[in-house]
Parts: sequence; C-alpha cells; structure tokens
Amino acid sequence: MKIMEILLRSCLVGLILILFSCEDQQNYLKVIPNNANIVSLFNVSEIADNLGITKTKMTTLFDSTHEEHVDNLNILSVFIENPENTGIDFASPICIFRTSAVYLVAKINDTNKLQSFLLSMNHDGVVSPVRQYEGLYNTKLFDVCEMYFDDETLLLCVSSDEYGNISRGKEVKNLFQLEDEDMFVYSDMYSEMQLKTANADVSLYHSHYLSKGKVELMSSLNLKHNHFVLNTHVFNADKRINKLLDEIDEHTYTLKGRFADINYDKPFQWIGMGVDGEWLLNLLKSNQEIRALLLLIERGIDIEKMIKSVNGDLSLVISDFSSLNSDKIPDITMIAEIKNADFLNDVDYWISSMGDYGMKMEKIARNQYILTYDEGILNWGVTPENELYISTSPNFSVSNIHQQTNVYAPYNVQDNKLFMYTKLDETILSDNTHAELQALCSLLGLDVPKYLLVKSNSSREFIIELGINP
Repeated sequence: MKIMEILLRSCLVGLILILFSCEDQQNYLKVIPNNANIVSLFNVSEIADNLGITKTKMTTLFDSTHEEHVDNLNILSVFIENPENTGIDFASPICIFRTSAVYLVAKINDTNKLQSFLLSMNHDGVVSPVRQYEGLYNTKLFDVCEMYFDDETLLLCVSSDEYGNISRGKEVKNLFQLEDEDMFVYSDMYSEMQLKTANADVSLYHSHYLSKGKVELMSSLNLKHNHFVLNTHVFNADKRINKLLDEIDEHTYTLKGRFADINYDKPFQWIGMGVDGEWLLNLLKSNQEIRALLLLIERGIDIEKMIKSVNGDLSLVISDFSSLNSDKIPDITMIAEIKNADFLNDVDYWISSMGDYGMKMEKIARNQYILTYDEGILNWGVTPENELYISTSPNFSVSNIHQQTNVYAPYNVQDNKLFMYTKLDETILSDNTHAELQALCSLLGLDVPKYLLVKSNSSREFIIELGINP
C-alpha cells in the first residue's frame, strides 16, 4: 500500500508541475482580451522548418525588399541572422489579435537582451529611446508602431495614434492588467482552439457579424513545401445562422462527380455542387442583384423554371478569364442534372414572344437552341441524359460534356458537397503580380502555386488548399 501511495503522490505532484509549467508558458498570452474578434497564433520555428526558410533566404529577401529611403537597417539584418539575441522566444507562438487596434504579442525570455537589441536599434534610428510608462517599458518602432513590454510579454500595437497618446496607453495598461474572466486564454474559444488546431502551424479564431447574426470560426493552417492547407469550421453561431446552415445541409448533396470530366477550352475555374434547385432559386432571389438579373433573363426564357428543375450535380465553369477584365461577356457554362424537362413545352411561346425585347432564338438540334440578344448569345439545351446546359460560349457543344478527361479526379470531387478549383497562372494574375509572386517564391525556394482549391462536405466546415500538385 505504501508503494501505491507513493506512486499516487508522485503522479499528483507531477501533474501539478505540468499544469504550472503550462500556465507559465501561456502567461505572455494573458494580455489578449476575450472580446478580441481575431486571434491568430503563429508557430514561427515550425513554419520556417516546414517551408525550408533559412537565415540566408530571409537575409536575401530583406535586402531585396526593404525601403530605399531607410538609410541604415544593418541591425535588422543582424536580427534575422541571430534572432536569439533579441531576447524574444521564437520557439513559443507569436500571436496577432484585433480589438480597437491590431496587436502582436511575443514571449520574452531575456529582458536584458531585448533592452540591448532595442538600444542598438535606437542607435540606427529605427526605434525611439526606451522609456517607462505605468510600470511598462515603451518605445516606438519606425515612427509607426508602439511597443510595450515587461519581463515576460512584448506587445506591439500595429495600428496606433501619435506617440504618447494617453487613450492608447490606457488601453495597453488595461490589457496587461486583465482579470482572469476577461482573458482569452481562460475562455471557451481558447479551449476550442487548443482542441481543434493543436497541431497547426497557424491557429486562428475569428468572429463575424452578418445580417443574420454572429458567427465564430476556428481555422488551422498547415504549411508544407509547395502545399498549404487551411481547415475552417464553425465553432459557434446565432440561432438564425444555425437555421440557415441546417437548411444548406438539408438541401445540398454529396457530388457524384458527374461533370468533373467535361472538356472545356482553357478552363481556369470549375465549381461543382450537389443541390436542390427549388431551394437554390429561393437563395438566389434573396440577393437583389441576382434577382434583377433573373428578371432580365426572364424576358427571353423561363430561367426560374429551369433552375427549379435542377436536382443533383451542378457544375459551373469559367473558361476564358481574359474576358472578365473587358467588356466582353465571359465564357461561362452551367450544366446540371434535372428531375424533368417540362420547361421545354414552353419553348415555342418563348420564341414567339421574345422579339418584343429584341431577342431571337433558333433551334439547332433536338432540344438544343441558340438565343441571340444585343450583348451576345446564349447556347442552351437539354441532353438525352436529362442534363440542362447553359453556356455563353458559341463554341460549346453537347459533345463536350462527357469526354472522360478526368481533370479533377486526383482531388476527390465525390467526397464533397461543394468543390471549387481555380487554376493559377499568368492568365488570372496581372503581369506585375505574377512576376512579383515568381520572385518571392524564388527567394524562398518555393515553386509558384498552380491551383487554389476550396471544398466542403458540410455547411460548418470547409478546406482551402494552395499548391503545385494534388
């Protein structure tokens, strides 16, 4: 029994020590208030390791990008090469949060080193002399950012008023003196963040106020060489938003991948979703601009009746990005499974009446038509497999629908209710942006991203991927 008692006591002491150790590790985060609408934690060292970002790469990047009017920033290059000399603990997460201002929080492991580093920066004209304010140390960085710190916590106010502003100073003082119940680290949000994003390179909490109420989101970002993945889920939401999310789940379906193999001319974006058309129409009509567009199209064809007929896989493809930056109508194609084609019974009436609006429509094959109007043409029809297609491209043909190209097969289209693939190249990015992106990726030893992927199998969760290959 004595042995068992000793073991139990040892375990208890060990547990207490662990708890106190964890408490110490998160002490520097106690300046984050629980009313912050954005809180993000960055595991800097892991990010650098995963991306293969070395001190040499950072020095090269800094030398090529720092502002020309700053005469002497040698101290910052020294900081990049030897970050341990700053007195800041980069092994602990760096936090950015937002309240009335945007703040950055870092853990201090050696105040003397930090003071020496700031003194060197002051000699270089980068920071103002360090002074004391209400029991805190205070300086100004680049005449833009206010910095406050004590023996454990560094707080950088990114959006600040003029130096010495009392109201900002009072706010900072209050952050350093928060009561436990007002701290983010003791909130349900932080507990959820620890649970849902434990192994993330970047953890993010963010709350938004929408027309239907407040929604809170938790996100985790994992960075690997040439592949970035962001997972986001709804942590909490008001009743009205939860009702909307439940409706989305009820009226959307897992994709069969029926139109993932369509052969398009230079597609840059493919969107697929499984949906109930009647519900989709009501959702579209809730938007004033879309409702006005539907009314415009209604002068020629009964687009509402077409949308109501949709039931199952729906695909939307943009295949000519260049037209989006001009007055030309972009090449957009929609194709969807339908439960019936009853609207075809009204085609003769549409043809006879649309002339009053300066439109005309001709039949080119069985259940296939071309609608001509001032702005362009609408190529539409119903396939023998009961598939509705509507395209602004004059070159689109029914033969394009099932070519077995399997372009999106590696991305598991069938596992999602929503799937959006965007091709990233010089056709979608401006020449300057693409060149800058190439230069940045080259400096960091990364390949230029080739695609952006958004997918979801629930209204409360979605994934965003940025990468080179699937």
